[in-house]
Amino acid sequence: MGKKKTTDFYTETETLSPPCVINMTASEYYVDCIEDCSLLISNSDMEVEVNSKFPKFEIMCRRLSEELLAKERLEFDEFRTSSPEQRYLSLLEKRQDLIQRVPQHQLASYLGITPQSLSRLRARILERSKG
Repeated sequence: MGKKKTTDFYTETETLSPPCVINMTASEYYVDCIEDCSLLISNSDMEVEVNSKFPKFEIMCRRLSEELLAKERLEFDEFRTSSPEQRYLSLLEKRQDLIQRVPQHQLASYLGITPQSLSRLRARILERSKG
């Protein structure tokens, strides 16, 4: 088994549907819950039943999925072309809550750096903000 790599964070207002849900295969991802959470677990039969009973719900879910896909694509492109420092500054700007909620080693993994590099990065940013 390879080294763990944090690829994203999901909080109260976000949903997660890994690719295995669509292609009906074993997941390549693990979900690590670092806070108490509620999970809704379903299967394709349940989805078909709910969608047939509530057609407007299916339309709403499809639109939400399309919006989420577009948003994730933009975020991925930005992430892929930015430096670890730019990624961290983006987290500070867009997802400040994560800085306090997520363990440093997971933040570092997400940024693509070591926890030690994250500490140095934070110190540099703090030093620049003072001067």
